[in-house]
Amino acid sequence: MQQQQQQQQQVHEHQQQQQQVHEQQQQQVHEQQQQQQQVQQQQQQVQQQQQQQQQQDTEEKEGEVRTIFCSSFTVKQPPSFARYKA
Repeated sequence: MQQQQQQQQQVHEHQQQQQQVHEQQQQQVHEQQQQQQQVQQQQQQVQQQQQQQQQQDTEEKEGEVRTIFCSSFTVKQPPSFARYKA
């Protein structure tokens, strides 16, 4: 009778330990998720800043950009395209 009680006690302690480990893991996962979210937010901010910069650039150099784009476009065309045009 005594032996049985001891065994039950051990099993119970083991379950408690497992539960603690499980809670710790959940906590870690939660912390990781929070960190990831922060990183994503930072990346979004960086992207927004880049977009704003690009808009300013295009507004200032819109005429220049068009001419550069056109010239580079015709250079990249294969000779067969040029023949069709001419």
